Amino acid sequence: EVFNADLAAKRLVKYWKKRVEIFGDKAFSPLTLAEGLSEDQIAVERGVMTLLGAKDPSGRSLIYWDPSHLDSTKYTTESMVR
Repeated sequence: EVFNADLAAKRLVKYWKKRVEIFGDKAFSPLTLAEGLSEDQIAVERGVMTLLGAKDPSGRSLIYWDPSHLDSTKYTTESMVR
């Protein structure tokens, strides 16, 4: 997409379509616990996913997934996915 406006525009449209699909009306709000993710606070705080302080050799952030923290009685699957 480097310097290709058509491909960049298509990617941006794809991003916003997916964001609206996942977040509905909240897609246009900031995705913070105070706003767009306010209904998902319990799912976020469960600690299923944790951002590690280390990065991989390419400089990408690492996320640790611990399914032992899952408890579907406290939140919906959609909330956990968001």
